[in-house]
Parts: sequence; C-alpha cells; structure tokens
Amino acid sequence: MKIRQRIPNFVDGVTPKQDTFETCEELLNLEWVKNWDTIDSDEIPFWRYSESKHGDEYLLMAEYKNGKNHKSWVIGYMSCSVGLPEYKTS
Repeated sequence: MKIRQRIPNFVDGVTPKQDTFETCEELLNLEWVKNWDTIDSDEIPFWRYSESKHGDEYLLMAEYKNGKNHKSWVIGYMSCSVGLPEYKTS
C-alpha cells in the first residue's frame, strides 16, 4: 500500500513524502504521520486518525476534538482503505 503526504498549495519548495506500508500500524508509525498525534490544533487535543474515500484514493485525516470544538486536517492520500474510522463532517 502507498501513501503520499499532503502539502497545502500555498507551501512552496517542499516535496511531499511518499511511503509504502503493509499494515495500518506501520502507516501510523511513519514519522511524518505520527507527528500529527503529538501536537494540538489551536489547543484542541488530538482525538484520532480517520479516512475518507476521495475519488480513487482515500484521505488520511488527523482529527482534534474537545467537547464542542472539532478540527480536522487532510495529511495524506492513500492507495486504499486501511480500516480506520470513517471521517464524517461535524
């Protein structure tokens, strides 16, 4: 299975990382993926990783949640589903 890092369009000069993995555990232990669960988003704590079907790919999402506040970021494009919870807009 493959994943390609999402770099926002407004960022110049950065080449997205691309990795292969065999299991969901390997995916979540990739250094650039794992870093997302160690930061807070505007002081909202990390909640979980999730995935969302997007055309022929799946989006890997990092979700942050505390009570009424919920934020999410697309952090990568995966070649297939890895069995993470399905992302649903709140």
